[in-house]
Amino acid sequence: MLRLFQCLVGLLLALSIQPIVAESDYQERLNLQPLPLGALLASFDFRSNESLTSFEKQNFRFFPRSLGQILQHSNTKELHLRLSTGRWNADTWGARPWQGKKEGGTGVELWAWIDAQDDEKSFQKWTTLTQSLSGLFCASLNFIDSTRTTRPVQSFSPEGHHNVEKARLRLLHGVLPGEVVCTENLTPFLKLLPCKGKVGIASLLDGHKVFDASWQRRLEKTPDEIRQTNALLKTISDLSKTINTGLLEVSILGETGSVGLASTEFHKVRVAKQAKEQAERDLKALSDTSGPSGHQKLQVCDVCGAYLSRLDNDRRLADHFYGKMHLGYAQMRKTYESLQKELKGRPPPVRPDDNAAGGPRGGFDDGPGYGDGGWGGRGGFGGRGGFRGGGGFRGRGRGGGGFGRW
Repeated sequence: MLRLFQCLVGLLLALSIQPIVAESDYQERLNLQPLPLGALLASFDFRSNESLTSFEKQNFRFFPRSLGQILQHSNTKELHLRLSTGRWNADTWGARPWQGKKEGGTGVELWAWIDAQDDEKSFQKWTTLTQSLSGLFCASLNFIDSTRTTRPVQSFSPEGHHNVEKARLRLLHGVLPGEVVCTENLTPFLKLLPCKGKVGIASLLDGHKVFDASWQRRLEKTPDEIRQTNALLKTISDLSKTINTGLLEVSILGETGSVGLASTEFHKVRVAKQAKEQAERDLKALSDTSGPSGHQKLQVCDVCGAYLSRLDNDRRLADHFYGKMHLGYAQMRKTYESLQKELKGRPPPVRPDDNAAGGPRGGFDDGPGYGDGGWGGRGGFGGRGGFRGGGGFRGRGRGGGGFGRW
């Protein structure tokens, strides 16, 4: 049997596929655990089981077809994928979920057992796997090349039972610590479910609400950030006192008629004011990139509506702007604007009158039955070309006779 295990713990997207002994079924579970300081741990657990016979014949019922075909094409027997961001405060929140077995470092971590004859062929299949998963999850997994790939010997053990010679199984492991997890990764993750995230507990996962939660904030500033913040605050306070004292001296010197000294002192005040403004800008920049507000400065993309981090590197931003979803929305917006310009000034299209093609020619009382042609005349309910052509609902009058002769 093949099992797809998916879990979401606010800061962790994890997926693992391994053979097990089970029937084809689908299970989902939501665990809510209150944490200190008003926090809440939400653990979403989705399990899709498919029999190995059905999987090999591509008879997918609960297991996602898109992922199953990737596994078959790359000869992957067991797959584990993690997309993580944030961190767990064990001192405040207690023991880690699942004793930390499902956790990983920030970014993307991928490892898989591939059926191959030698290391060269296994790396070729590994490249196929990473590139396919990159498109499926809208992530930069295609950047896991030979420089980011390792072959652990003792760190990992298969969780499933494989019907393949142990000598043919090749373990490959890759990481992307700089990968930023966002709504672009959550949406395809949910589409792997049988319900596509429309019903069940998956319908509770709103991408914007998930990534607005407090779990992805830093819990505290670093010592260096605290030192810099205190130094800037002290500088701003000292400059404020200097400015206030200088303005008072300028006022006194002006009243005593010492215009030259007052002008010199006013120049010092202006210099102190400029220095204070620069220190305030430095403090704002420091607060934007440190502490709770600096872990991920998210903003909505004006084109596709996805969340972006202002702290993303150029490669990550390029992956977004050249992604299929972003380009698709850009093309739709471009087409909409061109249609607006093309149709500007044109009169609305003329729609045919309901009575133009066989309206009531005799009304309700003209002739026997419901009139000559009845409801709709020619082409109406009893007209030519109606529900039963010339005759309507068994009518015999001219033009179909309407509902019949009474």
